[in-house]
Amino acid sequence: MPLDPIHTIRAAKRIHLKDGCFVSLAPLGVHRGHLRAVQGRIAWTGPASAVERGEEVLEVWGKLVVPGLALAGVDPIAMALRAVHPGRRSTARVALEQADADVHKTIATQAFVECASAGVLHPIVDLRGARAARVRAVVEACAEVGLRGGIEWDPSADDPDAAALVRELAEHPLARIVKSPASQITLAEVARGNVAAPGAALSARGAAPDGWALLRALEAREPGLGLRCLASTFEPLAAAFRAPFGAFARGSWFDVAFLDYEVPAELTAENLPAFLLEAFGAWSLEAAAVGGQPVVKRHEVLGADREAIARDVARIVASL
Repeated sequence: MPLDPIHTIRAAKRIHLKDGCFVSLAPLGVHRGHLRAVQGRIAWTGPASAVERGEEVLEVWGKLVVPGLALAGVDPIAMALRAVHPGRRSTARVALEQADADVHKTIATQAFVECASAGVLHPIVDLRGARAARVRAVVEACAEVGLRGGIEWDPSADDPDAAALVRELAEHPLARIVKSPASQITLAEVARGNVAAPGAALSARGAAPDGWALLRALEAREPGLGLRCLASTFEPLAAAFRAPFGAFARGSWFDVAFLDYEVPAELTAENLPAFLLEAFGAWSLEAAAVGGQPVVKRHEVLGADREAIARDVARIVASL
């Protein structure tokens, strides 16, 4: 019996998606048909294919399938301190930066839950200047939520644990050290009328990780600008994980989001920018998978208890 991925997507070594509308974002493109993923990577796409033995068949019923978004500048501490009066945030930040690893894991989990809920399956976390213990806690949170993320980190020579962690991250399945583009653009900067520099990356610096909203704002400013910035955000991840990001290409990671949106037209590469700007977005996310492992199902993030994590973060911040 075919499965409906929006409700029953589950982990499998070999996955066969039937009758999907696959939307690539870098480069932009649309194709309908079938897709095969093997060991968490896309192995084949095409108009039709017979199901092979041992494959988990997911009937997509024509629903939209998009790559997970990437977003730089994710700052778990800043996100945890949003409820704190702006005049007190600097002091509170210093206190949080000196907290133990368990605290950092908790606030990072909260940040990654928000990312997953918005379809940002590839957060790039700014941990420059952090000690290895804090970085390790963030990596553990990333893996528990199930996202594939980048870590901006400059290991300190006087940190005894740094060298070992660098070696671990060189081959980590879900978290790698990356160097994000120096130029980044945020939603707040777009709202103030700032212009994105060439090659700028989409950034959540000082804001919620709503990559779709930022993409829309940039596309409204200049057609194609948001997509160019998204492609720039994918680049350091592609280099670190040695695989394409943002497109349904052979060898790409099977890191995808299923959108519950009925397209009231024939979706094509030509009219897709209009739908990016005026139609589907984070609100239509129903399910997501990273490397074939379910991350979101029916709007629920599977790797964390959202209510419990939010309460823990509230207690941590109140204790400051």
